[in-house]
Amino acid sequence: MKSSCRLMSAFVLAIVVLLGFVSTSLLGQELTPPSGWTVRAGDGRFVLEPGNLKPGERVTVELFDSAAPSGDLASFFQAQLQNSSEADRSGCKPRQQPNEVSCVVSDRTSGDRYFHAFKTKDGQYRFMTMLMVPNSLGAMRHLLAIKRITEDAVGNVGRAGSGEVAAAPTDAVPPQAAATTPATADASSPVPASAPAPAVAVDPSFPVPMEAIYLHQEYGYGVGGMMTIEYKPHIFLKDGTVTTDLAYYPASAADMQTWRNRRPQSWGRWQKTDGKIVITWNDPKRKPSTWNKWFVARPGAPSQRLEGFYQALGGGGNTAMGGDVMIAAWNDYAFSADGTVTSGGGSGSYSGGQHTDVSVATRSRKAVRTGRYSMNGHAIDFAYADGEQERKWFYLYPDGHKVIGVGASTYVLKKRKD
Repeated sequence: MKSSCRLMSAFVLAIVVLLGFVSTSLLGQELTPPSGWTVRAGDGRFVLEPGNLKPGERVTVELFDSAAPSGDLASFFQAQLQNSSEADRSGCKPRQQPNEVSCVVSDRTSGDRYFHAFKTKDGQYRFMTMLMVPNSLGAMRHLLAIKRITEDAVGNVGRAGSGEVAAAPTDAVPPQAAATTPATADASSPVPASAPAPAVAVDPSFPVPMEAIYLHQEYGYGVGGMMTIEYKPHIFLKDGTVTTDLAYYPASAADMQTWRNRRPQSWGRWQKTDGKIVITWNDPKRKPSTWNKWFVARPGAPSQRLEGFYQALGGGGNTAMGGDVMIAAWNDYAFSADGTVTSGGGSGSYSGGQHTDVSVATRSRKAVRTGRYSMNGHAIDFAYADGEQERKWFYLYPDGHKVIGVGASTYVLKKRKD
């Protein structure tokens, strides 16, 4: 039980640590559940649950509306905690860190219950709870979907109000919105969940009016909580606008506005002046970005082929800070020179000296996806054997073919370990 409690605490701590480096503000957006999840709103809270639960499994996330700060965060936490039943909160030993207070209550029969109060990016106080049955390890496959919800919560996304609304459909994710990074994909699937077809017809010859994809050095956290350096892609358009939303590829000229409206806070305007790039973001709370150094990503050629096993790796934990919990999640593509591709992925954890593999080799439809791929500039098209087709953003790093970008993820060429 103690091991489970430690893992759950570090598990959510890893999520919050990762959120500290989320660069795109989410303020003012509506709350959209992860793919395959439902959401109910009312009485000042959202209740989110996954739809693909196994027998004996239960996962529930309650996200309460934010409130203006009054007193310190610890007092806010205790006031919110009193609204839970005495049995649920019995044994809660709050752990306070900068901008958050949390505790985990573990029980062999009722699972792990997590209570969390935190300060949002715009300075509000917010409270959320999570219930994981049979325990946090058993619900590990939902890790990345919960991370997505927590990210929205810290960004102060959505307000439930007092009116009850119907559960959101499972296909509520905008077309191609499910990014391939472990940060946003559902860990229960080895590859991104399928998105509904775009509302407009796909025009394969449509060239997005862009100047280039620029890469800027930024910082984040990875497996074990280790600080990492990443080169974040930014799409510079010819009209002077810029976006970090590479999770969506516009299907046609008529679809450009849909792309802009999808995540407006990830957009801004760019300007080159005296050897510097200055970006003014749409979010008024976000300071302008000034770049002194950057790289320009390379596009793919129509006849170009990739060959090898490429993997995008992410996760969290606290081993980098002397702890005993490591969490990892990954997505991968195996490209062949004959134009075929196989995609997959998975997740796993390490805790207290005992390694635990989380089985995500299968998904609700199939274990892996096979198909064909082709590149054209900064677009890569996939035609899968099941008939599904999708187009994603694509780029190559300036110094070779060992690092590529597909959609919103960065993939590194690796030696495959079967």
